[in-house]
Amino acid sequence: MSEPGRRYRIGANARRGDGGRLLIGGWPPRWVRLSEAGAEAVDAALAGREAPGGAKLIAKLGSYGMLDPVVGTATAETPVGGSDPARDNPAATVTFVVPVRDAGTALADLVARLVRQGPVIVVDDRSGDGSPDLAREAGATVVANDGPPGPGGARNVGWRLAATEFIAFVDADCRTDGAWARPLATLLEAETRLALAAPRIRGTDGPDRLSRWERTCSPLDMGAAGGLVGPGRPVPYVPSAALVARRAALAELDGFDPGLRFGEDVDLAWRAVAAGMQVRYAPEVEVRHPPRPTLRARARQHFDYGSSAAALTGRHPASVAPLRPSRMVAAVALLAAGSPGAALLAAGAVTAVAARRQPAGPVRRTVARLAVEGQLRAGRELGRAVSREWLPLAALAVAHGGRPRRFALTALAIDLAASTAPEPLQAPINSALRLLDNAAYTAGVWRGAITHRSPGPLLPRTSARLSAG
Repeated sequence: MSEPGRRYRIGANARRGDGGRLLIGGWPPRWVRLSEAGAEAVDAALAGREAPGGAKLIAKLGSYGMLDPVVGTATAETPVGGSDPARDNPAATVTFVVPVRDAGTALADLVARLVRQGPVIVVDDRSGDGSPDLAREAGATVVANDGPPGPGGARNVGWRLAATEFIAFVDADCRTDGAWARPLATLLEAETRLALAAPRIRGTDGPDRLSRWERTCSPLDMGAAGGLVGPGRPVPYVPSAALVARRAALAELDGFDPGLRFGEDVDLAWRAVAAGMQVRYAPEVEVRHPPRPTLRARARQHFDYGSSAAALTGRHPASVAPLRPSRMVAAVALLAAGSPGAALLAAGAVTAVAARRQPAGPVRRTVARLAVEGQLRAGRELGRAVSREWLPLAALAVAHGGRPRRFALTALAIDLAASTAPEPLQAPINSALRLLDNAAYTAGVWRGAITHRSPGPLLPRTSARLSAG
């Protein structure tokens, strides 16, 4: 609902036009014609004011992905629920849960920063380096993971011991003082349907090549555009390296699936959405995470992430796909395999058809613009799929020659250009790193697909079309 002083912004995948009376986009894509009172309510929400009778409309537009709440910042002096969390509102205090296995001396440093923000529970997942003892000395409550090994099982032990309404999961190698959890807990407190809220996780600054590459292409970084999270959405999932959860939602979902060594965070988010809850990504709040120290370790990380796709397909068969184009965009892609010129003509036709289906005037013009943007985005997504999940097929196409080779090389070039754009002078090195990341991830996906006898992680699915709201 819209609270006094809460400010919203137009969703990252939405547009407003026709003097403020028209909203188009969101997910699934749709258009909404606002009354004069509705437009005023949206104006008020964007300015951080409450409009009489506008709460229901703002909530609906938020569920459509057309409006996103603006998440503020927090410091150690501004806890959720009051000036003193223990005295004023203990239930609103955030408890930090840190799963640990051989975290080294950096764990004590992390705990020392987190305890200034709230209680810290470190769950020892069979460490042998003494780091849990250092965490205890730094002020954490340390317990053993006596259940299934792995981060999912360890997190479950931690949140079930917490006495607070909100739980912040933090990986032991994150670089944070914990203040990021406050605004996300405030968001959960205000949005009752929200089960999970996640910050943007960015690579730490560093002079070495891997640190700089991590800042460009971290597997934990979900990008600069926030919004609701779910299968098929622009942000399909959020990582649990840093994540704030509502304890009641965790209890209803029975927490993380301890049977998943990787992908347990994806599974939790998708189960929450399937249960009618909401998950939100708020990139204005950031947490830093260091890269893997070597190329070998980074390749292993991507392989492990890719290997989870098949297990996730077994649990969420309709949700795992390397590509989700609309039927029209898929047709353009097929034409591109034969002739770039034909693909350009078809793209223009798709734009015209998409616009002609809508009422004349502002709706039609905005839909045409969104159709062009959507096809550009689809081109990047196609390049990403060819360069990752379909990389072995791309290699066969390059070896075959002719039109398949041109199509595969074009798709690979699109992906490399998009991923190396922030550092054009470093394009050769960054391109090699991108190919290494993709090859490792692809190997994990195909290994999982073969092991589980499931082609699901390799098959595309069509997405939703624009409709009236």
